[in-house]
Amino acid sequence: MEISIPIKREQDLSDIAYERIKEMILDTVLKPGEVIFTPKLARIFQVSRTPVREALARLKQEGWIISTDGQGFLVSPLTPTDINEIFETSLFLEPPAIKLFTEVASDQLLNELWDPTEKIESQIVKGEFELYFDIHMKLHNSYIHNCPNNILKDFLIHVNDLMNRLRIYTRSEPSRHVLVAYKEHKQIIMALKTRDGGMAQEALANHIQGARQRILEQVDNI
Repeated sequence: MEISIPIKREQDLSDIAYERIKEMILDTVLKPGEVIFTPKLARIFQVSRTPVREALARLKQEGWIISTDGQGFLVSPLTPTDINEIFETSLFLEPPAIKLFTEVASDQLLNELWDPTEKIESQIVKGEFELYFDIHMKLHNSYIHNCPNNILKDFLIHVNDLMNRLRIYTRSEPSRHVLVAYKEHKQIIMALKTRDGGMAQEALANHIQGARQRILEQVDNI
C-alpha cells in the first residue's frame, strides 16, 4: 500500500523533498538500482511534481541518483569501487576529526559513550544488536557534529551520509561482524575516555579499515 508523507506548505518544498528522498535512500526504502518515479513521489509527499524534480536534480548533482536514458532516475548502485572510495575518504577525514574531538568532548558525553559498553557485549552474545547500533551512531555523530573545525565538519557530514548507505550491509547480517566491530568501537571509546587523541585516531583508523574489509567481503558473497 502506498504511503502518504505530506510536506508542510510553510517549508521550502524542494528542500524538504530533497531531505525526504535522501532519507528514503539511506533507510533503503529506495534501494540501490531502484527506479524513481517523480509522479509517485509527488503523490507520497502531496505536492506538485516541480519541487520533486528540483530535489531530484540536486540529488543527481550530489551523486545519490543517476539518469536513465534521459527519461528518469534510479538510485545510484554501490559498486566495490564506490565502497572503496567512500572508505578511503572516511579514512582521510575521520581519524583527524576524532583526535580534535578528544580535546573538546564533555565528560558527560564520554561517559554516555562508555557506560553501556559492557552491557552491549552481553546483548550481542544473546543476538540483540540495537544497543550496539545506537551507540555506534552516537559515537560517529558525536565526533562529527562536535568537530571544532567547521570546514572539516561539513565534509564529515557528507561522508557520514555516504557511510550510512554502506551500513545497510552491517544491518542485513549483524551476527557476521558486530562482535568484532564492537571490540573496535570499545578501543576507540577507551581512548576517548582517557583523552588520548593519538590512540583514538589510530583505533578509529583500524576500525574503518576493518569495516571496509568486512563490507567488501560481504558484497563479494551477494
